[in-house]
Amino acid sequence: TTLKKKQNQTIPDDPFTTAEKKRKRMRRFLTAAVVLLVVSAACWWALPKNSSLENSDLFNAEEVEAKAEEVVHLINDEDYEALQKMTVEKVRSNMTKEKMDEAKEQIGSDWGEFQSIEKINTAEMRQRNVKAAVVQLVAAYENQDITFTLAFNTDMELAAFGLQ
Repeated sequence: TTLKKKQNQTIPDDPFTTAEKKRKRMRRFLTAAVVLLVVSAACWWALPKNSSLENSDLFNAEEVEAKAEEVVHLINDEDYEALQKMTVEKVRSNMTKEKMDEAKEQIGSDWGEFQSIEKINTAEMRQRNVKAAVVQLVAAYENQDITFTLAFNTDMELAAFGLQ
């Protein structure tokens, strides 16, 4: 019976085995912490960062606002040829009468006559080492207000365009 009792008893953990388990646990924890740190840094780098256009070394706020107003006037005048000349290659194919009419239709069928530019907000945006001047401009038309969102690259070419 004493032999059976010894077999059923649990033998205390060997101190070396416990220390090894602690090291493995610590190694796993440190690996997870490093992976989390790397992923967090990559996400921060990929997120856009905005700053005031007035403090920019690349863009002149007045020039950006004037260029944005020019875009609105070219759209109002349906001068898509001139609009395409000031647009980057990737966006150029969207600056046609057909595409613009389609975009305008999604917002409202009858904007009415252009009245004025009501409000302009500008910012410099950095994302993945690409810098752009971003403009949100509210244009008043006879029947509704339209918000234009525009982005210009460092060469002052229209690089992004949106309507709301």
